[in-house]
Amino acid sequence: MHIAGRCLVTAIVAAATVAGCASSTSPSPSPTTVPSTLPSTPGLPTPTMAAAVPSATAIAAPTAATDAGPLGWVDIGAVKASGIDFLLPLDDGYFGWEAYGAKDYPTGWFSSDGESWTHSLLAKEITPCPGWKARPDGEVTDGATNGKAVVLVGLEYAPEATTCGDWQATAWVTSDGASWQRAPGFAAENGGNSWAHDVWATPTGWEAAITGPSGITIWQSADGLAWTQVAQVAKPESSIGAHASGPDGTRLLVIGDDQTETSRLLASTNGRDWLDADRLPMSPREIAHIQAPEEGSRRWIVVTSDEGGDRSAVWTSTDLKDWDGGPFPMPSVEGIKDTTYGLLAFGADPCHDTGGPCETDPSEYFLSPDGKAWAPLDAAVAAVTFVEGRAGVVGIGAFDPKAEGGAKRVWRLEPYSAAEAVLFSGMRPDARFACAARRTGLPAHALAGVECSPHVAGVDRIGAYLFGQQDEMVDAYLQRLADNGVKPRSGSCPKRAGETSYVPEQAALSPYRYGCFLNEFGNANYRFTVPDDRVYVGVLGTDESWKRLHDWAWRGNQDTPGSPTVWRAPVP
Repeated sequence: MHIAGRCLVTAIVAAATVAGCASSTSPSPSPTTVPSTLPSTPGLPTPTMAAAVPSATAIAAPTAATDAGPLGWVDIGAVKASGIDFLLPLDDGYFGWEAYGAKDYPTGWFSSDGESWTHSLLAKEITPCPGWKARPDGEVTDGATNGKAVVLVGLEYAPEATTCGDWQATAWVTSDGASWQRAPGFAAENGGNSWAHDVWATPTGWEAAITGPSGITIWQSADGLAWTQVAQVAKPESSIGAHASGPDGTRLLVIGDDQTETSRLLASTNGRDWLDADRLPMSPREIAHIQAPEEGSRRWIVVTSDEGGDRSAVWTSTDLKDWDGGPFPMPSVEGIKDTTYGLLAFGADPCHDTGGPCETDPSEYFLSPDGKAWAPLDAAVAAVTFVEGRAGVVGIGAFDPKAEGGAKRVWRLEPYSAAEAVLFSGMRPDARFACAARRTGLPAHALAGVECSPHVAGVDRIGAYLFGQQDEMVDAYLQRLADNGVKPRSGSCPKRAGETSYVPEQAALSPYRYGCFLNEFGNANYRFTVPDDRVYVGVLGTDESWKRLHDWAWRGNQDTPGSPTVWRAPVP
């Protein structure tokens, strides 16, 4: 994702792993505004004040999203990277990069299908000044693609600098994700550091925003290797915020003034002449992210956030004149993409209090057809950065401590199968949170499985499993209890470990059963069957309380003798 400045720890349903975000050595962009007077540079245009935004080429109305039913992240492999900072879709696959890979060296990663990945080191060892430790000779700060090629930008040590160790901008170019060319350093200035902060593709090549002692400048390149300065857009002590470049050549760029803490949104159709954008329903200071229409997409997307980071909104437009949108369900939009399934957004509740414990709502995915009405995806938080490419919506998830040498899990967003959709839809609404299809390690003879991690006190996870035959379901249920020392008809659950029928039974063993036990970690397990639908359900607790799990599983039951309510067959 390219929504920077936030870092969150994300729990993964099926593994005790966490996701982080790498810090940047470059100053973080703050949403602030540039004064009207800029230092002039001979021969270079500066932004014009109080002018209307150039109209973007009108785009057809958004194509209706595909209604694929319930969706979930499916584990498709791993990439042996400590942290993929961003993902980009290429015509031939997917590209991601680590700003700080092995031994803090920038590393590029490419995959044609999201499953198998190869990597390339993007820097070599250098000792820039006498007495310094050896380090990489370059750092990556941003990247962009036009589908055919990728250009990364960043900084390197300037060999001709007056002061040893000063930076200058540089760039890396690839057309296959494996072989790279590095641009000669550019934008060096005496008396301070310069670096390429952002880059975007244009109809004629590439543009980069450079931060340096003289302010913020725009540079252009036809091939990503030879760069020329074409404009200055901000004075010193300014910062770069959100940006995007559309397929028709419309560029949007937020520039901040660090002294006055104000912001401007600039627009350009050629990269040389920049105008103040008007007719916007939001303040430039609130803009956290801008996304231009991509292949298969039809709309500009702007994410706004209030100053305290407690509220976010999503806005869409097809012409940059008429905007539509509304509030987002969570305080922060950590990532958003226009996909086959609609607008897919990753929401979070960041902790703003660093002085002590902080209680926040769990992260969630949401889908929307229009950016106004958002529905929770109810999918397990697996991929924290994602894009849609040739093999579907692929994302990079949490660090996997069990993988040899460490790795990030790779996930693909897929519709549930018909059987999985039934299991998912049968979950009671309060149980249907952070769900994922279980496709490996299923109980014997199970045809499908779905597991969820409800945000309910005392409940860690609930799983529902579908069988082809009723007797196979009962056998799997009884075997799980037998493996934990519980015999049929031993009774007393939830007072103690035991098993019984929840309907009156005769001599023959009834298929309507429930039981409980403590697992090897001392956590309560509660199990029951739904024989009419050949479904077996297991609930894992966070402590030893069987009663809490029993009460939750039966909540709202008003029948006698009744049955658990946490899973019941969905009504067509």
